[in-house]
Amino acid sequence: MFLYIYKARPAVAGELPVVHKITTLLSSRKGVPMPSIFFTDMPLPGSFIIGKSPINTKLVIPVRVISFLKDVELETMIAYNIAQIGPEIHRRTRVALIASLLSMAGSLARSGAVLVGFGDLDDPMPRFIGKFVKGLVSPLLLH
Repeated sequence: MFLYIYKARPAVAGELPVVHKITTLLSSRKGVPMPSIFFTDMPLPGSFIIGKSPINTKLVIPVRVISFLKDVELETMIAYNIAQIGPEIHRRTRVALIASLLSMAGSLARSGAVLVGFGDLDDPMPRFIGKFVKGLVSPLLLH
C-alpha cells in the first residue's frame, strides 16, 4: 500500500548504481538481506524502509533527494534505514501506515470543505478546517 501511495517504482539494476552499491555494502555489513530498492518522484524529505519481515524489505528513495545529496550524506541516510531492519520491521510498517493515513485526514477534510462549497483550496475556511482536523488527529500520532 505504501508503494502505491507514494507512486514508487522498482529501480532496475543499472538505474541507481550509487544507491545499489551503498545499499549492498551496508546490508552485508549489518548482516541483513539487501532490501529491494524503489524510487519515487514525489517531493518527500527523505527515504524510508518498509517490510513484512527482515527478508522482505523495500527501501523507498525520492529521486530529488539523490540529486542533491553528497555520497556521504546518501550513505548516512541509507544506513539509518538499513539499521531499522530487524524483527520489528513489520510492526513499524503497520504503525507508519496508520500514522500516514491519520495525517491524511486533514487534507481530506480540506478537500471535503471545498467540495461542499466553503471556497477554493487557498481560501481561509478550507485551510482552517484542514488544520483543525490535523490538530485533532495529531495527538493520536504521538502514541
